[in-house]
Amino acid sequence: MIASSLFHFTTKISTLKLILSEKRLRASYNIEFIGDMYPEQQYAAIPMVCFCDIPLKFIIKNHTHRYGHIGLGFKKDWGLRNKVNPIMYRVKESPIEKPFMDLIRETNLNLNRASKNYSSVFEKKTMDTSIIDSLDSILGNAMKIASFIKPYEDKRNNYLDREWRWLALGEITFSPEDNERYRKILNGSYYLNPDYLDFEIDDLNYLIVERRADISQAIKVIKSLELKEMEKDILIQKIIDIESINLDM
Repeated sequence: MIASSLFHFTTKISTLKLILSEKRLRASYNIEFIGDMYPEQQYAAIPMVCFCDIPLKFIIKNHTHRYGHIGLGFKKDWGLRNKVNPIMYRVKESPIEKPFMDLIRETNLNLNRASKNYSSVFEKKTMDTSIIDSLDSILGNAMKIASFIKPYEDKRNNYLDREWRWLALGEITFSPEDNERYRKILNGSYYLNPDYLDFEIDDLNYLIVERRADISQAIKVIKSLELKEMEKDILIQKIIDIESINLDM
């Protein structure tokens, strides 16, 4: 079963207020393990906005404790219009995983060889650089595809996330490590000129808070926004709470 909405979660009511006031989602860098594809690099930092299409009654069990209890449910046709794409989960040594990884490894190997050969004959200016440019382009495109592929299972079953991604224009880069401190440093620089995914109030199906008691706070936040009164009324009508979902669905 899949949901008719794309859900995006956060941990702070202040973040929700910012998202609603600006009517846009800010991309951020996520660091992911790519050591099986790029053994020399290990990690990649990818700018994105993440969603899931898990039905609400199943979100509580596996999702909100990891990604936050405050969320927005967007209409799926809004996501499709904005090129939000479901990711693919690869099973180790599967017929899909192995050819793709071989493609990346071989392209990277040939790019390194071509670059070394070019360097050795650079002074003679006898080598056509179009081969290097072509290989570099192939590798770049492969990295973009890899940004939409995750292991089916590593430390946990990733498939439970049912993840969709909007890939931002920021540069996909290799990362020396995977920890929260480095991710904050990376995003600290990126936030000076980030990429945004815009939406309108009508693109929302749900505004999600954790408890029934949080609804009044969410209403106060909405009323404080610089939006049209009609938009505020529409937002208030969209509020649901996880506590009630857990009890009634």
